[in-house]
Amino acid sequence: MKGLKVDYEPYEANGPLLGVFDLYATDRIVHKVDALGFDAIEFGNLASWVFELLDVGLLKPEEVGIDKPIFDILDYETDDDILKNSEYNGKLVMELAEIIAFNKNEMGKILSKGIRKASMILNEKFKERLKDSNLPFNKFNDYGVYVPFGEQGAISPTMYWAIGNFMPYIIQGKYLTYYQCGVFLEPEELAKLSVERAIEEITIENLGICRFHRKWIYPIIKSLVREVTLEDIDLDSMAYKLIKDITTYDKKLGGYPPYIESHRVKDLIVAGAEEFGNDEWALYFEEEGENKLKEYLRRVMDEYSNLLGIDWRIE
Repeated sequence: MKGLKVDYEPYEANGPLLGVFDLYATDRIVHKVDALGFDAIEFGNLASWVFELLDVGLLKPEEVGIDKPIFDILDYETDDDILKNSEYNGKLVMELAEIIAFNKNEMGKILSKGIRKASMILNEKFKERLKDSNLPFNKFNDYGVYVPFGEQGAISPTMYWAIGNFMPYIIQGKYLTYYQCGVFLEPEELAKLSVERAIEEITIENLGICRFHRKWIYPIIKSLVREVTLEDIDLDSMAYKLIKDITTYDKKLGGYPPYIESHRVKDLIVAGAEEFGNDEWALYFEEEGENKLKEYLRRVMDEYSNLLGIDWRIE
């Protein structure tokens, strides 16, 4: 757009996720939130959460400071509908960005804390509203898509429907996981592939190499380092040690891997089993529900901890 690269994730988070399907409208949103100092992916995810809360009535337009978005796919049947509604929602997003960036009202101050912290506040503030039996979920955080960390930390997963993106691994917000879309693996296999990817990604990143070059650079990285340093450096051992050091640091700060809090994220994992053709796990989830999901996550995190030599298990 206008000589600048269009990157998938910020444009997905601030486009289709918000009912904005016009690329030019999305471009204006991305540049707006970027100019205000937001991480565009994180902001788009937050804004889409707010939009759904407005759509289902858990938040009121007068509380947020913007009108209700057009958030029903049936309102996007024609090209004219798409352009008109994208423009409308786009303006709402940019208004919301201003409200949060400059704390223009009470809700802006709450939302500036991110989905997880804001949910904690809103669950208490509107606890009577949550008792409405017509609502699909009974907590604000159930509508959010985020990976929790410790007591209050959280981050948006990458914009790919990949089961590894929702695991509460030691390092979030980066591609230190197995992020293949459309695959539902056994928990131990997911952990194994996630660790392999984590070691590869953290190695090339620490050497200052763009991860977009990973496919050709990683197979020869050890030879290149040897050529430059004239030494046989054990890069894998260094990566494992770094991850262990980060784990020690995080645990001293009170970090730990919480169980998934969001109903929406649980749905993404469970639906993934059926959508991606793992009939065995799809049946497990159908018959045993939450208990089987907890088992899956615990097995992933147990194997992940074993392979890395750390203690990062779900209690």
